[in-house]
Amino acid sequence: PLENKVVMTTNHTDAQVEAAAPLLPKSGDNSIDILHPSDSDNDHYARSSIAAVEQHSAPSKNKLGTINGCYVPCLLNIMGIILFERLGWGVGQLGVSGVFLVFVIAEFQAILTVLSLSAIVTNGTMRGGGSYYMISRTLGPEFGGSIGLLFYAAYCVGVAFYCTGFAEEIVETWHNDVEGSAKFWLVIMYASSICGVCLAIALAGARWFTKINVFLFFWQFLAIFISLIAVFFRGTFHLENQTTEACSADTDEYFYHYAWTWSHFTEMWSFVCSTGNCASFAITFGVLFPAATGIMEGANLSGDLANPTYSIPVGTLSAIATAICVYVALIFSFAGAFNQCTLRH
Repeated sequence: PLENKVVMTTNHTDAQVEAAAPLLPKSGDNSIDILHPSDSDNDHYARSSIAAVEQHSAPSKNKLGTINGCYVPCLLNIMGIILFERLGWGVGQLGVSGVFLVFVIAEFQAILTVLSLSAIVTNGTMRGGGSYYMISRTLGPEFGGSIGLLFYAAYCVGVAFYCTGFAEEIVETWHNDVEGSAKFWLVIMYASSICGVCLAIALAGARWFTKINVFLFFWQFLAIFISLIAVFFRGTFHLENQTTEACSADTDEYFYHYAWTWSHFTEMWSFVCSTGNCASFAITFGVLFPAATGIMEGANLSGDLANPTYSIPVGTLSAIATAICVYVALIFSFAGAFNQCTLRH
């Protein structure tokens, strides 16, 4: 384009050449060298121009590391509301062996997904776009777009799910005397407020998102650690406000916290439901399965990671391993310190 225009003007005056290519220096004795630059010069000029344009137009990245960009977000999503509200309930429904089977199936699927994800991420350059970019790069844009819509819908439902669970715990803790429709609307009010806070954090960007994640990560693991210490080292006592109420009218079980013993744990390994009114394996599996999800958070931040091809596989697999260890510890603590009726209720 520019060279062709210059070549066509070699038989014209210097003024005409300057008018056609004003960015070139004025021709003199060495006009042939100027008007016909070498191939290496052309390559150098082209690379310099492209680099300058990309540097000027490319958006700035946050350059997040493996810990704050992948490990912490994945772990916060994996160990969500199910851990706090339904993990003990699952032990009360199926026993330790049944819950272990649920997590073996769920975590096996999660690990296979992460290994497939890691194979895609490490096979080339990973850019922004998260799951959509990886799927569209392997299966094509049609599959990437359709699956991306499903991801979008799933995350919308997931946000509402976690906000509602958190709101229910707030109401049960500080508004336990509220009943009926008033309790329902109180949960909706708290959940909507929490969802609004999440929206503000998302609009603030990934930098604020990761800072708040570290804060939440600290308090979440502090709560889990304190609960484990309390369950393993406290003695036998009635649970608060349950001193005389029987756990089940069909049995003589009460709402007790027992001193943790191995014999009590082995009794909970596999049992027959004492009341005959326990949930089936399929129902319990459906309730507990979300505890193994949330593994895509690191991949979704691929555009903000300094080294996504390293951070996504290492951070995600490390988060799954940490979550498995925490789940096993909590299952051991529940089974050795509570009877099945207390855990179900």
